[in-house]
Amino acid sequence: GVDWPAMRDEYMPLVVGAETEDQFYEQLNEMLFKLDVSHCGVVPADDPEQLGSPMLFADGSLGVRVRYADERAWFTRVKKESAGWAAGLRPGDELLAVDGVSIAEIVRKRDASPTPPFGNPQHRRNLITDKILSFLFGEVGQQVELRARDVAGEVREVHASYAKRPKPADVMPGLP
Repeated sequence: GVDWPAMRDEYMPLVVGAETEDQFYEQLNEMLFKLDVSHCGVVPADDPEQLGSPMLFADGSLGVRVRYADERAWFTRVKKESAGWAAGLRPGDELLAVDGVSIAEIVRKRDASPTPPFGNPQHRRNLITDKILSFLFGEVGQQVELRARDVAGEVREVHASYAKRPKPADVMPGLP
């Protein structure tokens, strides 16, 4: 139902006139998003990390999983003997901030760049969860500061270093 000749006429000057590579991809994707379908977008071929969350590619992890629900981020899993466990994080704790960036700010920024399908609450929660998780993976040894609220309501600052993951995802040529 999309009038592609009209889309070409609207977006051609924007794509051709893009002053930066980021603007180029932003305009192409804005046009493609008019289809309102998921998993449809254009990213630079030399930047495979844009094909998926940093949690797919990072060598270091805290050994935690987070889920965004009820407009809050919750630790749903903390592996025993992980960096997160050693720092005192437990399932059921609420994540409030990562390296000084509040969960509310992460959500605001994620919501500012919606991707299709638009208006789907589960899709939005998954995107936000992935964005939050992307802050919880990094280079082995790199320190991260978390602010968390435990199940008793105590808010505390937690410092941890990313530990070596057993194995991040493999990237096949042409596919994440």
